[in-house]
Amino acid sequence: SNTLVNSQRSLLSRDPVHITRLIEEVIMHAERAVDKAGRPLRKREVELVNDMDPDKNLPIIEGDAHRCMQMLYNVVTNALKFTATGRVVVSACTDDDQELLTIGVSDTGIGIAPQNQELIFRPFSQEDQSERRRYEGLGLGLSISREIAVKHGGSLTVESEVGKGAKFQIVLPYRQGDFIGESGKAGTTTGPGAKDGCDTASSPGRADVWGSNASRGTSNGIPTLLENCLEGRIISVDNNSLTQRALARMIKSLPSMQVVLCSSFQECSDQLTSSEEMVPDVILLDFTSHTAGLEALQRFR
Repeated sequence: SNTLVNSQRSLLSRDPVHITRLIEEVIMHAERAVDKAGRPLRKREVELVNDMDPDKNLPIIEGDAHRCMQMLYNVVTNALKFTATGRVVVSACTDDDQELLTIGVSDTGIGIAPQNQELIFRPFSQEDQSERRRYEGLGLGLSISREIAVKHGGSLTVESEVGKGAKFQIVLPYRQGDFIGESGKAGTTTGPGAKDGCDTASSPGRADVWGSNASRGTSNGIPTLLENCLEGRIISVDNNSLTQRALARMIKSLPSMQVVLCSSFQECSDQLTSSEEMVPDVILLDFTSHTAGLEALQRFR
């Protein structure tokens, strides 16, 4: 172990993690990522693909939202780093029976020899081949990502052949038990494995933190207990279209909820003044400064 990796071994928070939104945001940030010399990690000849089914709503799981984003971002940017041409594809699938989520990151990069596939998860390590030595970096990203996956009761694994790219799989449980943040409490130190899509192994001993079966998530990821008591109108003001689409997907199947999406303060003002029936129950604001947000709220009132 080392100080940098040990610093990641703090207890994780328990947040609702919106998987669809998480993947969209990671891809957006990875598109803009640069190396130490300021060069884009994604080469011109490489396509970064979001392969999620737009008609399928992925669940909202329990976990540390910040660490989950860090974990996936590390895996995606690692794939971009070692891929000179072709594609890096991010996908996701679920196993509702086992209550497990699998996120896949596949690339057409240089690949990893079988004997070195565990080495890449060790701190300060890269595969010991001349082809990979020319790539910069401490080799901490994948080590930290596996640590995060394990602390969530899940796993991070890789399948690869030299010259044929690599496929990384992150497996996470829908809900966390008392073991969250404590490596090894979820069975083994590698957590549940995943092969061929969502053919995942079970991981017993998780507490049902959302309650009984009757309160488990529906197709839109919102627990039934909440789905049956939410009603009203929401106006969301955000210039990030990915965030707006994620919110719309969550709300669209709630029969008593309506969401109005606005990309600017002026558009929201126009909506509010267009009709007395447009008065919302909730306004969600995303502003770059605290002052701008307060001014907007005063004008809305």
